[in-house]
Amino acid sequence: MVISGVTNASLLALGSPPKPSKTSVVLFSEVTQPSLLILLLPMPTPTRSLRFKTAFGVELNCLGGSDHAGSEFAKAFDASGEIITLRYINVFWKIMRFLNIGSEATLKKKIKVVDDFVYKLIHLRIQQISSTANDSTKNEDILSRFLEESKKDPQNMSLKYLRDIMLNLVLAGKDSTASTLSWFFYLICKNPSVQEKIYQEVMEVIEASEDAAFDVFSRNIIDESLNNMHYLHAALSETLRLYPVAPIDNKVCFSDDILPGGYIVRKGDIVFYQPYAMGRMECLWGEDAEIFRQRGGWMMMASSSLKAPTSWSENLRKEVAYRQMKTFAAVLLRFFKFKLGDEKKVVHYKTSTTLLVDEARRLKSPIASAVRFGAKKILQFRGVGGPKEMVTPGENDQQSRKRKKKTAVGEEIGGRWPPIKPKRDLQINRLKGTNLFTIPNFFTSSESKAFVRAAESIGFIHQGSLGPAKGEAYRDNDRISVADQGLAESIWQSGLKRIFDDIKLQGKVAIGLNPNIRFYRYKVGQRFGRHIDESVDLGGGHTTQYTLLVYLTGKGSNHNTSMQSLVGGETVFYDRGIVEEVPPEEGMALLHIHGNKCMLHEARVVTKNVKYVLRSDVVFA
Repeated sequence: MVISGVTNASLLALGSPPKPSKTSVVLFSEVTQPSLLILLLPMPTPTRSLRFKTAFGVELNCLGGSDHAGSEFAKAFDASGEIITLRYINVFWKIMRFLNIGSEATLKKKIKVVDDFVYKLIHLRIQQISSTANDSTKNEDILSRFLEESKKDPQNMSLKYLRDIMLNLVLAGKDSTASTLSWFFYLICKNPSVQEKIYQEVMEVIEASEDAAFDVFSRNIIDESLNNMHYLHAALSETLRLYPVAPIDNKVCFSDDILPGGYIVRKGDIVFYQPYAMGRMECLWGEDAEIFRQRGGWMMMASSSLKAPTSWSENLRKEVAYRQMKTFAAVLLRFFKFKLGDEKKVVHYKTSTTLLVDEARRLKSPIASAVRFGAKKILQFRGVGGPKEMVTPGENDQQSRKRKKKTAVGEEIGGRWPPIKPKRDLQINRLKGTNLFTIPNFFTSSESKAFVRAAESIGFIHQGSLGPAKGEAYRDNDRISVADQGLAESIWQSGLKRIFDDIKLQGKVAIGLNPNIRFYRYKVGQRFGRHIDESVDLGGGHTTQYTLLVYLTGKGSNHNTSMQSLVGGETVFYDRGIVEEVPPEEGMALLHIHGNKCMLHEARVVTKNVKYVLRSDVVFA
């Protein structure tokens, strides 16, 4: 635990989310898209993002790199943990701390970033609670509930106390969840019968039909259903036996004692033990100790108060991590059937204090996966009526590219998105200089409406955040984020590619759209305050340089009278005053440069009806 003087009981009492399924909806709404890539690697970013949303009630936004402040916090948080871990082998760390040099000087800076960010969130939440005193949803996040409790005991529940509480919750299960899920999916791929049994248990416990949509299924994931997933709990415990989070762990003696073997330990002594070796000892587990299989003891522990001999402390971290892992696994196995890309490839451990997977053992989704990695079919999508084959077996990278070029434009993409017709005569209106322009009728009216229906069928999630790097931005809208290379390529080939053929930035040329596609929904009263769109480094020399917004509703919605009267929602650009106001028009695209040259801009409040927007980025290399 990273705090002192706080009991686990109080944390669990105040820290249990009232609706745990909601903490996972944002990520799972992306995961259940047929085009997402699931990497069998340590997964700290999504699991941390979910814990952060549960704790603070706002998005960390480090998954897509859109929130600079959140990304800096995430980096500083991880870096601090690494530096503190290295103190075990750096005998001079106290001297370095005293002199404020080297890694200890870096640690001091990183902790300041973490503290500043957390205190900022706490103050923001206090202001929001004060301004929404009658809002019944204000206690959805854990921080708000602790703030309410602090009113009863302001002396003990100081801001520092709240900071420690919140960081403890973010830290809870950090590496444990990520590492264990990685090994869990690896093992059930090696044991498909176990995977199928877990799927059957999930379906029985949740009592969902085969054709239940994601939002319907996720609403049924509550504490009671998670507690009844005994086989899944046993499979996770068996995973932890073979691949414990901490292969070597230690404890500090609370008082003088004698160990069962007769060894005498004194108060303050550090005792190391090896969960990895203990989990594979034949004297404890039998001759099949190295084999992943169902063991009766795990089933008994899953359905009782017995504790599993893992390396985790019996505290909040274990409770949070088990709940989170079961939620992840239940949703993923409900909608996906996993296979390994290469059954013969050996998995290696990463050099770390925790047992992490070192290499990319990829579990891919069907759409566009072969384009990126050229692998064989390794995933089936569980759709209506059962699992569906989605990738051609044995299809290589070159064959996949040819197939995608044929189907990327003018055909339905992945069975979810509407077809997009190529546009030959697009009109480009440059508003101010060459870095800000609109394209009327980039989507047809029917295409725009079809995308609205498709997005609504997935289900939007409300989002609010502090904002990006430059300026303070108030964010209040509903959002969906999907990773779909096929959809990105279809939009790019429909007309954008020709527009960017002659645009170069610092010697780089546009190569396509960011496959991270976002859909925004603004209801009456919602808006996005003044902000800057940051350029994102995608690796390999690829960076995002232009923002693409496609208005799916607005002026010109001829065939839907409910959308004709959309009022508000203008995108407004500033530079010592208003530079341009862009009112939403159905099907119109707005492109503007981001990064260092991005103008401060905002999405004004919607005052009547609903505004829908598709958002992506133009990638340069």
